[in-house]
Amino acid sequence: MEMGIARQSNVARRNVDCHTHSDKTRKSPVRQTVLANSLVVAQFIVSAVIVLSANWQPFDWLPLVLTLPGIGIAVWAWQTIGLLNVRIHPTPTEQTKLTTTGPYRFVRHPMYSGVLWMTAALLLSNPQSWRCAAWGGLLSVLYLKAAIEEQAMSERFPSYESLQKRTGMLMPRLVRKASSSNE
Repeated sequence: MEMGIARQSNVARRNVDCHTHSDKTRKSPVRQTVLANSLVVAQFIVSAVIVLSANWQPFDWLPLVLTLPGIGIAVWAWQTIGLLNVRIHPTPTEQTKLTTTGPYRFVRHPMYSGVLWMTAALLLSNPQSWRCAAWGGLLSVLYLKAAIEEQAMSERFPSYESLQKRTGMLMPRLVRKASSSNE
């Protein structure tokens, strides 16, 4: 990824003289890294708030049982890409490979989907408006992380656009786009 960022920055420097619109909207690599790091921290803080504010006494089995599909999706994703390849940071590395098997056949970010499912189920244990707002914040954070990752993956893997047409970002696509029916 570092080489991709360096290439992007060289292109941006060359285009500054041309004053192109894309240069004005492109974020610097440092800003992008700070944003990505902030989103990772926010993800863990908000997730922890939701989990730790769950009503664990008296113990309610329903929310816990409803977390299992989310946990299962996340574990399936980890197993598919390999535990050592799991990254919490939304930027790919040089070792990053495009995975289209396992849960990645259905969603491009199944680990985020699993976290969202699990935390949504835990909202049932102590339903309060501030916890629902926190979950909405978590959804926003994970969506922004996914968007950063999508941009980097699109630049690195030309076939990523095809994957985007076939699969949903955080939820499976119920109807595929027309152009993907021939693939």
